[in-house]
Amino acid sequence: MYKEVDLLELVDDESMVYRLQGKYVWSIDVGFPRYDPVEESTPNFYYHRDNPGFEEVNAYYHIDTMRRFIDGLDLDLEDDLSWHSSFDVDTTAIAFDALGNRYGGTQYFPDQRCIYFSDEEWDDAEDQSAVFMNMAMPYMMHY
Repeated sequence: MYKEVDLLELVDDESMVYRLQGKYVWSIDVGFPRYDPVEESTPNFYYHRDNPGFEEVNAYYHIDTMRRFIDGLDLDLEDDLSWHSSFDVDTTAIAFDALGNRYGGTQYFPDQRCIYFSDEEWDDAEDQSAVFMNMAMPYMMHY
C-alpha cells in the first residue's frame, strides 16, 4: 500500500524543474551506479516501488521529516552535547545518494556530508528504519 506525503519546501529553478532538494536534504548522484536524480515539472513525485525514483523520494521524505522533527524540539544540540568530546553535532543540510553504494553497506561520509545508501542485497533507501539510522550519523559521529 502506498501513502501520499507532502515533500516540503522543494527548490525549483527558473525553468520550473523540481528536484529532491530542500532546506535540510539534497538528493545527488555521486556514487556507483551512475544515474540521473529524479526531476518533475510539478512538486509531485509519484513512483512505483520498482522505479529507482521511489528510493530517492522515500529517503528524501524520511530524512526531511526527521530533521524537521528534531528542529521542532527546539534543542540546542551544540550545547547539550558539548560535555562529551566524542560527539560532533552537525545540524546543517546533508546530501544523499539513493543508489550510491553498490558494493557495501550504507555509509555516511562526514567529509562529503553525504549518505551513500546501499543498493547491494536490498535497497536501504526503501527502508525507513535504515534511512533513520543513517540520518542519525551526521548528528552524532563517534571518533
